[in-house]
Amino acid sequence: MLICLTASHHNASFEVLEKLSVAAPSVAGALMEQNDFIAGAVVLATCNRFEAYLDVEEPLTAAARWPSRPRSTWSAAPAASPATTSAAAST
Repeated sequence: MLICLTASHHNASFEVLEKLSVAAPSVAGALMEQNDFIAGAVVLATCNRFEAYLDVEEPLTAAARWPSRPRSTWSAAPAASPATTSAAAST
């Protein structure tokens, strides 16, 4: 199953988008290395949006095992708040 995680200027500040864009080049590989439930990942980042497309075989397993806090992969990016996460998931 393909899952898309999105942040854009509609649901995140430009400060958050800037931090995500800086981290973007290393995110896909790091996500796959740190999470065995992710079979593949592609990350797209522009000044107005960040998208991570994740290939997961078992979406319920992935959701249960997804870290509740960002790992070192996201060290350049701020932690997602429930409001930001739910807004991003609904787009």
